[in-house]
Amino acid sequence: MDPLASVIAIHGYHGVANDAWRPWLKQELMARNVAVAMPTMPTPAHPIEVEWLDVIDTLVAAAEEPVILLGHSLGGLAAVRWLETRATKQIHGLIMLGGVIDASQYGFHDTFSSPSDWTRIRERARHRIGIYGHDDSAVPFSEGETFAKQADALLLDVRGYGHFDAGSGVTEVPELLQTIDQLIQLAK
Repeated sequence: MDPLASVIAIHGYHGVANDAWRPWLKQELMARNVAVAMPTMPTPAHPIEVEWLDVIDTLVAAAEEPVILLGHSLGGLAAVRWLETRATKQIHGLIMLGGVIDASQYGFHDTFSSPSDWTRIRERARHRIGIYGHDDSAVPFSEGETFAKQADALLLDVRGYGHFDAGSGVTEVPELLQTIDQLIQLAK
């Protein structure tokens, strides 16, 4: 049976494919017949935009439609930059989970660029959703507000997850799964 959708999850700085909420999300999505790609990105301690975008190119090209691109932290910036600079067709959804927008604010200005063509980003992702928390010590909620404004995205304010990472003790994010479920329903 063909999958209902494909979710491509891009971790953040110093991230890996199998920590925090990722194993839980992968298990839940696979049980729903959703294809899941959760790569460990090249050199996560010294990320380089072009290398990360190359990985996203490969994963999107191999994915079954509809495609949902999920970016956590720096992975969110990579997802947005991919949409802005590399996407050749529209994907179904973009989810930013505590996603970075301003590369310079986080010291990545030498290896990543901040997005500037928000019109193109909006055109390349049919649905855009940000999930951010006021208790995130790494990426402030204001970053989510910027994303929501620039991308004309729905912004969800969640509490109790810190930066959605293993250091915050996060093993599940039910709001994330609910958002993916809703996006898949919209694709039917």
